[in-house]
Amino acid sequence: MTEAMDDDLVLDGNAVAGTLAEIYGDDMTTVLAECASCGKVDHVGGLLAFVHAPGIVLRCTACATVMIRIVQTPKGTFVDVRGKRMRASVRDLRLLSAAPAQAAAAKVNVHVELQPRDTAPTDLNVIGCSVDEALSRAERFLDESLLSDQRVVRFIHGYGTGQLKRALTGFLQQHPLVARFATAPPEQGGGGVTVVELKD
Repeated sequence: MTEAMDDDLVLDGNAVAGTLAEIYGDDMTTVLAECASCGKVDHVGGLLAFVHAPGIVLRCTACATVMIRIVQTPKGTFVDVRGKRMRASVRDLRLLSAAPAQAAAAKVNVHVELQPRDTAPTDLNVIGCSVDEALSRAERFLDESLLSDQRVVRFIHGYGTGQLKRALTGFLQQHPLVARFATAPPEQGGGGVTVVELKD
């Protein structure tokens, strides 16, 4: 591996078998996964599992590259498999086909087709919205920004009473896709705009 890891924090992929079965509807520990970085093929149950964080991270045993990330929130489950992220409620996920029970290992191929989009907006203006409406729009906006590979976006909330800014700040502090955020520089709106950087 490329760097030392704290053995107390590392388990194998079998430690998250229940979570994977809840998401995919079947035992995923015997599924073969190929590392996009070094090409090593291993069973999901053999990957390095980090579960002592806000989410689950499965890494390659050879090069420690992140292969699967799972974050479960009250609003849904975020699954990141080799760089493409999708969000779905666990109740909306369905098993499309099951391998025979005798199969020792299965190979899963994932094909994601995103609809072509024109240039995705980088700003969301919530001036005049209620707090609930602003937070709902912000959630959708972050999802769409992530799918369109936008990494820096802006929330335009204005000055007003400060209620929208406070609500958005609380929302962004706890959002699993947000790396950091700050008030915009004066030439970009100052205290009436919040600039958000999303995680890779």
